[in-house]
Amino acid sequence: PDFRGEPECIARLVNSPLDVLAHNVETVPRLYKEVRPGSDYERSLRVLSLARELRPNIITKSSIMLGLGETNDEVLDVARDLRRHDCNIMTLRQYLRPSTRELPVQRYLPPEEFAELRAVLGRDPLAGDGEVVVEATLGVAEGLLRSGLGQIFALAESYPELKADQHFKDLQQRIS
Repeated sequence: PDFRGEPECIARLVNSPLDVLAHNVETVPRLYKEVRPGSDYERSLRVLSLARELRPNIITKSSIMLGLGETNDEVLDVARDLRRHDCNIMTLRQYLRPSTRELPVQRYLPPEEFAELRAVLGRDPLAGDGEVVVEATLGVAEGLLRSGLGQIFALAESYPELKADQHFKDLQQRIS
């Protein structure tokens, strides 16, 4: 949570025994009101920077979901914003629709696109310095399997390493 940006609440959290403060921005500013109603992009950035001000040695991490209609330029802008707010780690992950009440997936990104985004972010002098992590494709597939979506078989074709993974095979058999 962003604790509505209340410094006292953030200080209490930061001064607890945690090593990593994970606060996800989730999406690009253009999509924020639709994806995170009631939240504020700038406030989320302030939570991350305040955490580092209050405890300079804490590791901060934020994540963005891809596949909601964002552009690569918008993702790069988010990475730059996170670096300006002293965020150490940014993760990129595929958005998976948790239920029919939630926003639909606009597109599933192939692994090559995740790799290219990671490379671009790593080369950008304003977005660099931090670590960019692409969440494991197995985690994406596992989420799809557990939600029972039929697209998992098509997804597996795009991820040859998944088709060979025993954990993936076991999960796939449980769904079939």
